[in-house]
Amino acid sequence: MLRKRSTTTKKSFLCLIVSNGGLLLRNRQGIWEAIGGSVGEHESPQQAATRQLYEKYGLVINGISLIGEIFMVFDKDPSSNEQIFVFKSSDFSVIRQNEETNWKKAEELGTLKMPEHYGLWLPKAINEQKFKCIFYFDSHERMHMLKYSIEAL
Repeated sequence: MLRKRSTTTKKSFLCLIVSNGGLLLRNRQGIWEAIGGSVGEHESPQQAATRQLYEKYGLVINGISLIGEIFMVFDKDPSSNEQIFVFKSSDFSVIRQNEETNWKKAEELGTLKMPEHYGLWLPKAINEQKFKCIFYFDSHERMHMLKYSIEAL
């Protein structure tokens, strides 16, 4: 029996943790990214961010704001489509260190190996410009971006 492919859009979040001109990033297989996670079925993106930043990264978030949304669209595999909520926080406490993460100064960001779409939205996010982006990829590996759109909110 053939199963129908799911077209439900996965929901996740990224959070820019900012302090003293630095940004907390994680290094994943040589690629620097904002920290984040997935949004559970019965929680809001903000609840997911607050919970997972505590569980995964040892951060107690006291204040957080939604600054953007990113939609990842995969032409060849719609079941991989993803909606990413982008938050920013400078009001937090660190209760334990995480080996995956490291503080990077804003002026270092251009020298780091990051996903190609970061260069399109990250400067807006750092400057607190609210945004919405749609990135179109040929496959779920996110290696080849076909096109994109960005709008200010």
